[in-house]
Amino acid sequence: MKTVLSVLSLAAAIGLSQSAFASFVTCNKSHEQIWVSHAYYDTDNTWTSEGWWTMNPGECKTVYGPDLSNTRHYLYAEGAAGKSWTGPYSFCADGGNAFKFYNADSTGDCPAKPYFCVWTPDKATGVMPSTFTFTFSPNTSVNDPRC
Repeated sequence: MKTVLSVLSLAAAIGLSQSAFASFVTCNKSHEQIWVSHAYYDTDNTWTSEGWWTMNPGECKTVYGPDLSNTRHYLYAEGAAGKSWTGPYSFCADGGNAFKFYNADSTGDCPAKPYFCVWTPDKATGVMPSTFTFTFSPNTSVNDPRC
């Protein structure tokens, strides 16, 4: 009976670790408070954007919790002191309110912001980490060439 319980406990632990597999985290290593928005290709085959995550210096937050099924994630951030992290990709983003837009690449229907692309490791290569972290800093290089 103990063996069966041990096996069941191990299976449950593995199941829990797999269900929590691969979250997308952003960290703020800048010297100012920042507001972050995130765009991603959702499991229902549409682009979704959402935000804002308010992050103080030194703070990290999970911006996407489900399994990372896509190697490209897009971020846009603004800092309290005026710094912004931008790129050439337009996705919907509300200027000052919490938001979640579906079909977020249809920017003619919503206010848009210039997001940049972040390449996450690919499951197919077997190098997908349990958590992928992107760090905002004053000198963060954006627009990964793999995108």
